[in-house]
Amino acid sequence: MRMKKSLLCIAVLAVLLLSVPGLAADIISMNFIENKSNQAFAGGEMIGPLATDSAYWNSSVDAGNIAADTMNDLIDGTGAVTTADLTWSSNNCWYNGDGVGSDEAKLAVGYLDDGGSGASFTVTSVPYAVYNAYVLFTSDNNGDYTHGTLTVNGTAVLGGGGFPAHGRVLDGTGWVECDGTVYGNYVKVTGLTGDLSVSSVRDYGRGPLTGFIIEEVNPLAAVPTYPEKEGEITPSDDLTWTQTAEAAALGTITYNVYVGTDANTLSPTYYGLTPVKTSTTAPADFFYDADPDYPNGDPVDPLVWYWRVDAIEPNTPSPIVHTGVELTFTVQPANARVDVDPANQIVPLGAATEVTVEGVNITTYQWYKDGVILDGSHPDIALYGGTEDEQTLQFTASVKTEGYYHCSVDNTLNIPDESASARILTQRLMGWWKLDGDLTDSVQEVHADAEAHDGAAPDPNFAVGKDSSCYEFDGVDVVDDLVTITDSNDFFNFYPQGYTVSAWVRSTQTSPWGAYVAKQGASPNRGFILTHNGAGEAIHTLRQSFNDLNSGKKIDDGIGADNENWHLVTGTYDGEGNGKIYVDGLLAAEATSGGTPQISDVALIFGAERADGSVPYVGRLDDVRVYSYAISAQQAADLYTTFNPGVWLCLNRPEFDISGPEDADEDGNGDPDCVVDIHDLLKVVDTWLECGIYPTCIDTVE
Repeated sequence: MRMKKSLLCIAVLAVLLLSVPGLAADIISMNFIENKSNQAFAGGEMIGPLATDSAYWNSSVDAGNIAADTMNDLIDGTGAVTTADLTWSSNNCWYNGDGVGSDEAKLAVGYLDDGGSGASFTVTSVPYAVYNAYVLFTSDNNGDYTHGTLTVNGTAVLGGGGFPAHGRVLDGTGWVECDGTVYGNYVKVTGLTGDLSVSSVRDYGRGPLTGFIIEEVNPLAAVPTYPEKEGEITPSDDLTWTQTAEAAALGTITYNVYVGTDANTLSPTYYGLTPVKTSTTAPADFFYDADPDYPNGDPVDPLVWYWRVDAIEPNTPSPIVHTGVELTFTVQPANARVDVDPANQIVPLGAATEVTVEGVNITTYQWYKDGVILDGSHPDIALYGGTEDEQTLQFTASVKTEGYYHCSVDNTLNIPDESASARILTQRLMGWWKLDGDLTDSVQEVHADAEAHDGAAPDPNFAVGKDSSCYEFDGVDVVDDLVTITDSNDFFNFYPQGYTVSAWVRSTQTSPWGAYVAKQGASPNRGFILTHNGAGEAIHTLRQSFNDLNSGKKIDDGIGADNENWHLVTGTYDGEGNGKIYVDGLLAAEATSGGTPQISDVALIFGAERADGSVPYVGRLDDVRVYSYAISAQQAADLYTTFNPGVWLCLNRPEFDISGPEDADEDGNGDPDCVVDIHDLLKVVDTWLECGIYPTCIDTVE
């Protein structure tokens, strides 16, 4: 274990410390590889964003399984063993196009791939009280790409939702820190304590991980508290910091504060700068109050301020300077600004609903619904609250209150700011195509105020259906048969928050795959599909989530009680990662995923996966329904029994249901009938006192 540096050692080495950016003993570095045979470091090369000796990097080349394994007692940048233990997980490893000539190339080339459930790692027993983490990434995109959501210790860095990344290091780009706008290949997270837990998922884009660095924060350095990291302050705010327990124990540490608009004058290697304040040793003095106040920030291009707090340790003949971390801040503009947009919601019919916008410096709010001003005359929507920080709309959810809401905020400066739009929907049937000789959407039979979306096809075909008539895809001219739902590109994009898609199908061609209903965009593939695979098994697909959820039930083998092999296939997603597929009203399979589905900008279609007719379905289709929420198991069963009067379904089979009055396979054993009754008792009586204990009851075991 690394021994702590004594104060005497610090004093003796003070001059050296001022000239060396960081000590290697204060760093733990890890590289995830793709190939053990060609990616072991030679050593002696300064690599990575902190330019540390490759001889003292930990590497999964030493692991039993490079895709998922554990390594204990990681070494630091001097080769000394630490207490840190590492566990990582991924489906597989892959590589980019940088090659493996140098150690820098070997560091950048291999990575934990993010396919499936993503890539992640956890470091426990980190030997540093406070540390910075550098998370390194690369990709076989070999250029600019969108990195998926990267989570560090439970927080999505850079705001989550994906961020710009670059898949190469040796193409002249080098190691570049990503700040959410710059295309970089690592993220730095400062001021961490305890274990380090990192996960990266393929939701908004790729999410591969190639390595990490843990860098100890000087135990005597100042700890900025406001702004804690890069952030925004009001013109009258103080800059504040605190001290570590080690510094507080000395009781002699003072602090120099540097503030300016030129980053160069705050370089940690420049010590001739005059501080704007030198504090006393009292914690009450650990602040800087700008006088006069900082000017208001520019709302379009705010001025970036730089600040740093150095800890000054008394020492003879010269004090020891513990250089602080250089941080930036901007000053809040005086104009009104939206900081928290209204949120999309899908709420139960009749539920009390609130739509809220939050911001700063606001004196006036103007709400809009579907682009039309809400002036107080809307019979169903009322304002509730309203301060300089937030305002809320409040209403009882109905079909009439569905729509897109946004707010314009302002003050006396007359520089308005617009919020993003939030879509408010109710949990209901959103589309219902009976396919009884036409492509009409019958949703208004259930919700009179709902917007209907009829279908259209170049050459529609109808045949005898499950109920009355149905639509038929004969497989001869796929594009002419394809049904496109009008004005559906945006309307059905509520599905990331939850949905149900259901259809009666009678397939006349098992192989290859064939999609009944789809809303699937491309680049990357996104959206949902109700389909069957090449084995004839019903599949519910949701991209960026559970992907292909296989029911295991064939739609052409006569299962269920239907004539002519009609089957009901129903897929649901609850918006929280849980997907299900029902066949003939019964749950067939379910899955959970942490991915975030992306919306699809294409139309809802019947009869293929895409508008070009690819992955066509051959067979008949009837009674297609789409809901804005995941229906329950009981509702899925009702969809089936509505078309099969007198048929019962076993939704909750009793534990001791082992027999029944029917014997379909004529094997002499009654078929379980979802009821525990005399038939089950008789089965137990038949075998009463049977014994299989050896050697008490049996003396020969075959």
